[in-house]
Amino acid sequence: MRKIRVLFIVAALATVAALMFWEKTSDASSGVPKGSYQQTCKDIKVSDTGISALCQRKNGAWKQASLSSRGFPCKIDIENDDGDLVCIGGK
Repeated sequence: MRKIRVLFIVAALATVAALMFWEKTSDASSGVPKGSYQQTCKDIKVSDTGISALCQRKNGAWKQASLSSRGFPCKIDIENDDGDLVCIGGK
């Protein structure tokens, strides 16, 4: 029973930490996480599970991309890597 309680507390603290980081690294008006991907991605949507966007590939084509909220916090940047959203700087 004690292990379950400890796991619950750890999960709650991790959730609070992720929400605090998300708030610090997002556009306050839209909740969209900041990052260089915004220069080459459009139709950016944020949900409980992460972010999704239509991102331009190097050949000019557009690709649907997503990054799970488990990928946060991105310490340095979220970037568009040829149509894929990538967390730079670790999680």
